[in-house]
Amino acid sequence: MVKSRVLLFFFLLLPALGQAQGKVDSLQNLLSRTTSDSLRILLMIEINGAIEFQDIDKSKEYLDEAAQLAETNDWDWARLKVYRAQSFAAVLVGDYSSSLRFDNQRLSLAAAAKDTAQIQDALNYIGDTYQSLGEYDEAYFYFTKAYKLAQI
Repeated sequence: MVKSRVLLFFFLLLPALGQAQGKVDSLQNLLSRTTSDSLRILLMIEINGAIEFQDIDKSKEYLDEAAQLAETNDWDWARLKVYRAQSFAAVLVGDYSSSLRFDNQRLSLAAAAKDTAQIQDALNYIGDTYQSLGEYDEAYFYFTKAYKLAQI
């Protein structure tokens, strides 16, 4: 019985893995043909999301390149997206200080733009990071700030 469940699991999982690889290949193909920096940034973030659980080092390379393009073009919208992805990637490898750094950079940009959705998201990410660190009072502080902002 257990053996048949394991086999069923693999038969259901294998097509999904093939589809995921096909998606990554398609995105990489688009990236290689795209000259628009804004599209390149979005594609690199998308590729990162598709591979970050399989190859964190390669996903970090995509994020670093996307961050460089965002800085070169001085695009705050792109920085917001890249910092969010970099924060999540940092948490995946247990680098909480880098995660907090990226989220605080994102919070500053969002506050300057008065983008309440991005502010709330950054506050929640910061709260999540503090919760992962076991610093529950700090986590509560940031979650509460996000909640209060949502009520406005």
